[in-house]
Amino acid sequence: MIIRAFLWPAAVLIFLIGTKSNAGPATLDSLIQVALKHNSGLVAAQSRYQSMQHEAGAAGALPDPNFNISLMNMPRTTLSLREMDMSGVSLGASQMIPWPGMLAAKSRVAKLGAEVEAADVKSLENSIVRQIKHFYYEYSYWSFAENLLNENIELSGQIIEYIETRYGNGNGSIEEVVSARVSEKELENEKIALNAKKRAALYMIFQLVNDTSMVDTALVPFLTVKLEDTLNFLPDYSQNPMLMGAATKYEVARARHSLAKSEYWPEFMIGASYLIRVDDSAKAMAGGLVPPGEDLLSFHFGFSLPLWFFSKQNKMTTAAKYGMKSAKAQERSVDIELKQSIREAQVELKSLKERIDHYIGSIIPLSEAAYNSAHVAYEVGRIDFQKLLQDQITVYNSKLEHLKLIKESHQTRAYLDELIGHEYGE
Repeated sequence: MIIRAFLWPAAVLIFLIGTKSNAGPATLDSLIQVALKHNSGLVAAQSRYQSMQHEAGAAGALPDPNFNISLMNMPRTTLSLREMDMSGVSLGASQMIPWPGMLAAKSRVAKLGAEVEAADVKSLENSIVRQIKHFYYEYSYWSFAENLLNENIELSGQIIEYIETRYGNGNGSIEEVVSARVSEKELENEKIALNAKKRAALYMIFQLVNDTSMVDTALVPFLTVKLEDTLNFLPDYSQNPMLMGAATKYEVARARHSLAKSEYWPEFMIGASYLIRVDDSAKAMAGGLVPPGEDLLSFHFGFSLPLWFFSKQNKMTTAAKYGMKSAKAQERSVDIELKQSIREAQVELKSLKERIDHYIGSIIPLSEAAYNSAHVAYEVGRIDFQKLLQDQITVYNSKLEHLKLIKESHQTRAYLDELIGHEYGE
């Protein structure tokens, strides 16, 4: 006896519970957790952030002091330290001191640069979560599509058995038998293609996870029919890492402008030296102004003179102003693009939900009713096998399209979460 229709409620139940009888250790949550720990691109971004944090800690430090040792006032002919009263070994130290506020400006630029990198890390994390969800739902779609196809193949097998029985009884034709067999082979060929697409999605997941030990791990497919209501208002996306990064880049540009202006002021240098004179009593002169062998101290102070400000500081300040203008424009551009992308995702989600409801409420029931009617008509000889086969394929395609819409709604929701700036686990 031919199975007259697919049991759609049972198929819906399959989508809800997944394949729990074959449940393996890998779920969507476990994949995301592993990816956030092992993804190579994310590890590299986190290392860059740590590097910039340490650089920021050193940016506000004073320049290294200079220490020197020199031999002073040696006669050219003998190079002796004992022939002249002023000869000796000089030990000195000096320290450059920038204009007040310059070091603070350098430190702020570096710290804000690290904050930009932190925003990039968050943005990459959200992107990886979205990509894993995308390919996980892709894998789930092909897995459940394969289940639907297996049901269709089983149904086709029963139809072929029925046709061959009729042919054996002299009530059918060889053309119907051959046509049924061809249809069966086409379904088997489609199954090969579905399996390949499922494996491709699986390999993309493992590439994102960057954990080769999970390649042979069973992955639990899951697609829920019940979807969250689509937001009709613009959600708060202020925590989107791209927007936060763009805002921080503007602050970096402002700090660089402040740093450029501080270049108009001089830097100071202070130092001291100690001259060790060599004592030679044979050359001591009674009543001399300088006692023999007396060590000497020297102190010095200096500063840089920004004399060429018209070719250096002016240009640096002007460049910093344009940098601020560019960063502000980029921030506005990111904000506008995010708003538009969020609205488009919301419209897409609403459309997908309406189409899903339409399939559940009318298209699938009508296609099943048409198939049942065609089956009865075929049994009494009012239609040929091709019409029955066409209605069977219509039922399969409508259920497959319904499943595809569910998959796309999950992927769009994951994309919307990324745009809003939701972090994993919120």
